[in-house]
Amino acid sequence: MDLQSLSGTSNSMATPAAARPRQATRAEPAPEPVRDPEQVARAVAALNRAMAAASRDIEFSPDPASGHTVVRVMDRQTQQVIRQMPSEEALAISRAIEQWQGMVLRQKA
Repeated sequence: MDLQSLSGTSNSMATPAAARPRQATRAEPAPEPVRDPEQVARAVAALNRAMAAASRDIEFSPDPASGHTVVRVMDRQTQQVIRQMPSEEALAISRAIEQWQGMVLRQKA
């Protein structure tokens, strides 16, 4: 006779919950974000107001061509752009890729 049968507990009961391996749960995929230009503009304006109130020199704006959000770190005194994410080069590459994809789709159709 073993110790578990004497105590009347199974192996899972004797092991604390924290020591037992977690069961993998299947996570639902995140819903695709909806890009409503009006909603994006309101969110950008709210972020800009919040940054101004916090005396931050950060500006958020949508790129008109791609709709991607552009973040600029500005010099408060000169209003010059210190850093921009994504960079102008990255935005230009993104626009070129989108144009190329459009041409490929038109050729296939």
